Amino acid sequence: VFGTLCGKIGLVNYARAGPATEWIFQSTTKTAITCIDFYDLTDTGVNHLIIGADDGFIEIFEIIEDNDSILPPKLIYSQVQA
Repeated sequence: VFGTLCGKIGLVNYARAGPATEWIFQSTTKTAITCIDFYDLTDTGVNHLIIGADDGFIEIFEIIEDNDSILPPKLIYSQVQA
């Protein structure tokens, strides 16, 4: 998982055939993604993707797995720091 200076979030899968981009999407913020973490916030055994941006914006995403593919995460919470 990676974040960019312009607020994009993406996932690259590294396999024997070489790296392949699974998904990339624009976060709600347009500023740099400065921190990324995974944590099970709901104590269900499934980690959530937590994103922090340079402007104080925080987003939490649900990771969705569909058989063998990894779909882009679903936004479940966002907050702008005052």
